[in-house]
Amino acid sequence: MSNMALKNGASTEIKKLAKEIISAQQKEISQLKYWLSATKSSMTMDHDMGMNGMLSKSDLAALKKLKGSKFNTAFLKAMIAHHEGALEMLDLLDDTKNTEAKKIATDIAKGQLAEITFMKKLLARVK
Repeated sequence: MSNMALKNGASTEIKKLAKEIISAQQKEISQLKYWLSATKSSMTMDHDMGMNGMLSKSDLAALKKLKGSKFNTAFLKAMIAHHEGALEMLDLLDDTKNTEAKKIATDIAKGQLAEITFMKKLLARVK
């Protein structure tokens, strides 16, 4: 979604946000891939985690067709839902004893909450 925003977003604020999301998620993905590699775990999943806020292929295709303010509104709504879904998944780590996992979960939650607050303010302005 964030890569789409760099092409379809009318506002510079949306593009800046998208770049920040891409940067943050690349760091998170690198850490998670490292853990999978270090533990010799599979890089693919045998099941769907069913995370709330994930767009379907048809939802992504519809978003890709939007431009300007219509894109910005749809992007913000979808990204807020996506971030909220990520926060729900982080709840799975509440009882972990793994300090590294606890730290990344805390860092992700802090970042996602701040971005949700910012996106809700942007959404109120673009409506």
